[in-house]
Amino acid sequence: FRKIELTGRFDPQRMFFVSERRHQGQSGFWVIGIFDTNRGRFLVNRGWVPIAGNVRVNPNPNTPVELLKIKGVLWPKEDRPARRSRIATDTEWPVRLDELDIDLMAARTAAYAQEIRLVAESPGVLKPAPLEMRFSTAMHWGYAFQWLVIGALIAVGFWYFVVRPQNDKDTT
Repeated sequence: FRKIELTGRFDPQRMFFVSERRHQGQSGFWVIGIFDTNRGRFLVNRGWVPIAGNVRVNPNPNTPVELLKIKGVLWPKEDRPARRSRIATDTEWPVRLDELDIDLMAARTAAYAQEIRLVAESPGVLKPAPLEMRFSTAMHWGYAFQWLVIGALIAVGFWYFVVRPQNDKDTT
């Protein structure tokens, strides 16, 4: 979640569209741009664009071609295993994927295998991708139960190893 600033140019011809992304109840795509800098090539999540009438039609986001100084957040990779997508080497640009697969995108573009999510005030951003992690309620209940059990074990352990031996000494 480190903030990052890069200076370089977006490749207007090559980008990825990740389908089935929702924003305020509307379906659309995430646009993953390829950003060339003097430090290498980066995969930049420029944000969300809506479906333009038909889901089979690729969106046409405005991509700046001038030298830019972008601001974003270095996003951690998701822990869940991704369905292994494949991109044929002769696939025309832009490339559409069903899910975000940073490793696959990086291999196809010779970029760093790290996603950078643009912040709202950055040049080149569309509707910014969310910068908060979403956790399920079940996960929170699981953590609460785990800590309750740990607390109970500590209390029982304290009684068994500290209080009980002292009571045994007092009765003898």
